[in-house]
Amino acid sequence: MSLPYIATYLQQADEALENMDDTSTPSDSEELLDLFRAILREPRLRQRIHELVHALAHGHEVVLTLADDDLTSTQAALRLGCSRKHVNKMIAAGTLRAYRLPESDHQRIPAAEVLRILQQRDEQFWSPLTDLPGPEAFRDALARSRRRVDAIQTTAGG
Repeated sequence: MSLPYIATYLQQADEALENMDDTSTPSDSEELLDLFRAILREPRLRQRIHELVHALAHGHEVVLTLADDDLTSTQAALRLGCSRKHVNKMIAAGTLRAYRLPESDHQRIPAAEVLRILQQRDEQFWSPLTDLPGPEAFRDALARSRRRVDAIQTTAGG
């Protein structure tokens, strides 16, 4: 199902919710549930909705930005979880791409650049965990340790 098609479903669901009141029938509710089921069949959208609801449920502030938006250095800093000064250092170092506004000292950072940095951070954070050995390696190490302890106890007792 394409995202424009899903947007149409969302609009229909929104209209259905607005029209629901205490006199709504079960069939109205079923129609709304069918709309939401159709929307949630899209895996990427379902994942994003899950992340959004989880963040809101845990009291986090959620800011939605389109990938083709341009951000100020303050907005980029908020999304990256760092200071504006650090964002400016990243720009100066060439780590974060930005452009100057015509006839101005102000800079704009493409939101896609901020997303790229966040994805890099995510990969750097999780990549060491992907290199961890599987459960068999841990069982083997535990078995070797037990054999060593047994050997020490045998030697000490005998």
